[in-house]
Amino acid sequence: MKGHGLGLRIVLKQEKKEYVLEHPCPKDLAASATTAERRAHEKHCNDWLDVGYLKLATMSPELQRQYEDSDAFSMIEGLHGMFESQARVERYNTSKALLGSKLELATDVILQSLPPSFEPFIMNYHMNSMDKTLTELHVMLKTAKDSVKKTTTHVMMIQRDSKKRKCKGKGKGKAEDRIQKPKTDAKPKAGPFPSDKCFHCGDSGHWSRNYQKYLEEK
Repeated sequence: MKGHGLGLRIVLKQEKKEYVLEHPCPKDLAASATTAERRAHEKHCNDWLDVGYLKLATMSPELQRQYEDSDAFSMIEGLHGMFESQARVERYNTSKALLGSKLELATDVILQSLPPSFEPFIMNYHMNSMDKTLTELHVMLKTAKDSVKKTTTHVMMIQRDSKKRKCKGKGKGKAEDRIQKPKTDAKPKAGPFPSDKCFHCGDSGHWSRNYQKYLEEK
């Protein structure tokens, strides 16, 4: 049915009649309709009949009897509702079959559905060849979930503290750069030099404070 439906859409698209599947049957025109409107309405009605018969031809005998008096748009709407309900029932039956299958298969389905944060748990489960019931596995997953939350919180705190230390380190370095080192005191000038004159006797090469004669007279 699905293959025939896809093939029908390809044909209708090539014939430029696919719009009939997306719009209901046109209503009767008013008496004041223009010539162009009447021609468009007539074309739509003719396309509507052609597509309806083509659609019926692609159906099974049971569906043909069910939709033989329906237009193409109504057929599409009805089939969508029918197959969507059928798909929902099939999905439910598949899930039920999985949950009612062997324990190993049910466990694999649960482990495959876990998020990436549970990878350590899954690895540990397989490495230790654990064989747990669904109830025991549920308890283990609850414990692992709490552990994952704590680990995630701890990692976030470490990252936050690391960023704070980096920021403080950068600020401290800038502050130290701004602090000017104190200037060291200049060394005392050595002397006397040969060119220095004594204020007491007027000779060069010594100072009056180091001149023995001046000190004796003082």
